[in-house]
Amino acid sequence: MMYSCALWSEAEGGVNGDLLSGPTDGDLEAAQHRKIHHVLKKARLRLGDRLLEFGSGWGGLAIEAARTYGCEVDSLTLSVEQKALAEERIKAAGLEGRVRVHLMDYRDIPPEFQHAFDAFISIEMLEHVGSQHYKEYFKLVDYALKSKNATAVVSASTFPECRYTGYQMVDRRTGKCIKCLTPQSLTPPDTAEAWLV
Repeated sequence: MMYSCALWSEAEGGVNGDLLSGPTDGDLEAAQHRKIHHVLKKARLRLGDRLLEFGSGWGGLAIEAARTYGCEVDSLTLSVEQKALAEERIKAAGLEGRVRVHLMDYRDIPPEFQHAFDAFISIEMLEHVGSQHYKEYFKLVDYALKSKNATAVVSASTFPECRYTGYQMVDRRTGKCIKCLTPQSLTPPDTAEAWLV
């Protein structure tokens, strides 16, 4: 099971997922694997590429990147439990030498990560960064990516700009969320690039 939104095929009801015809055995798992492979394809990974992931989850994306694309993966998490289970799954897959899970805040990436990665992926972690940290977040992505031919894929839950301010209720003086989905979080509007300048 993953935290992120699944990607349903048209045969499964498209964006309505299994809401139309009801759940079937394995449909959620299949939709979650479809999402992982969709994101990995968007990252244009090649054999031997080095991938950086912010937000390990339970290790599913990192394992698929190493197993299917032959990548070397560094994945960051703040969760001791996620790190432990991801490492258990990585070991079971025989990928200990190719996937490393770091118990680390993305803001603490080490100097040896500078321009070391061919690709960057983050799935539904941006919501937990907060708009006041978007600029720093993307500067660190740029810091870690190679200066040529690198790709970044950021998947995030968003909603229309016209509903953004009423929904988030951020105190503009402090930048703190007064009423949010998750404490210390901020779901970006669909025009989030405006927040990066």
